[in-house]
Amino acid sequence: MNAKIAANQQLIEKLKLQCLEESRQRGNDSVSSEDCIENETVFKFMKYQQRVRHMKVMWFKTFVKAKAGLQILQFTADITKKI
Repeated sequence: MNAKIAANQQLIEKLKLQCLEESRQRGNDSVSSEDCIENETVFKFMKYQQRVRHMKVMWFKTFVKAKAGLQILQFTADITKKI
């Protein structure tokens, strides 16, 4: 089982590098990070239920990051008011 997981990880890395190279050759700068390419590559190999679960996890992570960003903005605004 571990060998299969390792083989899948190697395939994902290879596909990720291919996607990056193709993007560079086309001059396409629309991809904002390597995470986008990794998620896109992995997403293509998922079944429907896995995709739904993956999207829920990604939305939750996005929500947590946005909430943390709001807290930072509120903290800096409070400091600015005190100064």
